[in-house]
Amino acid sequence: MGIRATDVIQPGETAIVIFTHGDNFVHDLKVGDGESGNWKISTDSLEFVNRVIIYLRKHRENKNRVFLGDYSGYRKSEEPGRLIVRFNALIEIEETDLNWIEFSEGSQNPVQIISK
Repeated sequence: MGIRATDVIQPGETAIVIFTHGDNFVHDLKVGDGESGNWKISTDSLEFVNRVIIYLRKHRENKNRVFLGDYSGYRKSEEPGRLIVRFNALIEIEETDLNWIEFSEGSQNPVQIISK
């Protein structure tokens, strides 16, 4: 199971890819709405984003779960200089054996923007 972030978006899409342990990951399973947050992100970098990819590795779990949804905006965090990313229609699509650096194709940061 070697799925990478670029494998889950379609040509012409731009996604924000987020690595989280789930601490600030809120997801309504019924409708897929939610947010993941407290990230240092420039609002300019979010201008063309239309998809959200979540790479979730919960504490004490040995699996990396991958979710895909629609980007629906952001809100400011209570912590200055940080944002909370909002999404809808988020569904779990797969698990991956790849670590974050492999999945994100080289990112050292927990948040990155990718395009295909």
